[in-house]
Amino acid sequence: METKYIKGENGYDIPVKENIRGDEKKIVIISHGLGSSKESPTATGVMDRAFRSRDISIGTVAYDFPCSGESPVSGDEFRIDYCIEDLKTVERYVRNRCSDSEICYFSSSFGAYITMLRLSSDPKPKAKAFLRSAAVNIPELFRPRAGREKELASLKEHGYFILDEDYFRPLRVPQPFLDQLEENTLDKKFVDGSAVYHMVHGENDEIVDPDKAVSFAKTHNIPITVIPRGDHQLSGPGMREKVLDIAFGFFTADI
Repeated sequence: METKYIKGENGYDIPVKENIRGDEKKIVIISHGLGSSKESPTATGVMDRAFRSRDISIGTVAYDFPCSGESPVSGDEFRIDYCIEDLKTVERYVRNRCSDSEICYFSSSFGAYITMLRLSSDPKPKAKAFLRSAAVNIPELFRPRAGREKELASLKEHGYFILDEDYFRPLRVPQPFLDQLEENTLDKKFVDGSAVYHMVHGENDEIVDPDKAVSFAKTHNIPITVIPRGDHQLSGPGMREKVLDIAFGFFTADI
């Protein structure tokens, strides 16, 4: 699949890859995690599974957040409001391609956080949103702490710092992104019933505390599957396949 670029609302184009005929019952929009891209093993796995199961009539579209993957920008465009607007743009793109298809969501980590903000701002009570390793506490992960002295010094001097932890490409994190994280905690913004959610989380997630994920799920009456020994990437033997099995069971339960 070749990358296409669709016009965004914030002055840059949004890279997408799609597997859509136009007559599918459902289209799954795939949102990647922080520092990842539409080319991630999970995003690719979702698209491959849908392609190999075309009899269930599910199409897919994956896209890159600003400053990620093949995004043409790399500066201050990495902002929460821009990420939400880009997801809305991809929704409109899908709606224009497939006016009768139901839009669903497969969202990982940071992408799950953005998806929940998006749906909470414009609830779609019947839409299905599958949240993998959801970053329910992402604002606190960026707050000052021991070991982040170089990042904080760069932030003070330049107004941004660079993250590069085996990412698809180095990620520039500007001050507006950090400010908007604090303004958009899920404690403040999440709306119960804004979609039909299902969460999957690793028992040994080293990034997002699994206890916090389970607590969030219980507080908001969201079903959650905890994968034994699973890390944040759910990369252990058979874990990605299990996640896909659960996700597609969730998406197809009413087909």
